[in-house]
Amino acid sequence: MLRIISGKHRGKKLLSPPEALTRPTLDRVRECLFSSLLSMRSLQGAHVVDAFAGSGAFGLEALSRGAAAATFIEHNPVVYNYLKRNVSLVSDARSHVILGDSLLHLPTLNPVDILFLDPPYNSTLAEELLQLNLPLAEGAIIIIETDKKEMPFHRFTLLKEKKVGRARLLFLEKK
Repeated sequence: MLRIISGKHRGKKLLSPPEALTRPTLDRVRECLFSSLLSMRSLQGAHVVDAFAGSGAFGLEALSRGAAAATFIEHNPVVYNYLKRNVSLVSDARSHVILGDSLLHLPTLNPVDILFLDPPYNSTLAEELLQLNLPLAEGAIIIIETDKKEMPFHRFTLLKEKKVGRARLLFLEKK
């Protein structure tokens, strides 16, 4: 069962799309992610993007913890319907949900403070996104959840790396 871990929506249960269509980020991975993120910067006033959003747990957690706005991008129409329902569960007008390809939509957004990339494991989608001209605000942090052992960073500095079970969290900043 997915739920919001902390903040004003703490404990709110989220609908989980069928596992055949997504790989939800486990609560313990999100706890580690937010603990690490909050040691680097505040969420207050931040615009976060949850690319490859799935259930939207990352973006909804960020909103619950004080982010100013969240944009969710999901390409699968079935998963998108779950995502829309989860966003409506918290009745958050600060959310924008996009049905489409992250590679196409992400570069068109306003500057982003925190970008969460959780593409399917063993895909090249994160690498492809990192090669685009991303709309990153000054001091923006990119968080990538992956299970890969290596990943090219190109124009980015690795700030922190955490391993939680199968998940590997990479915290990057533009050079």
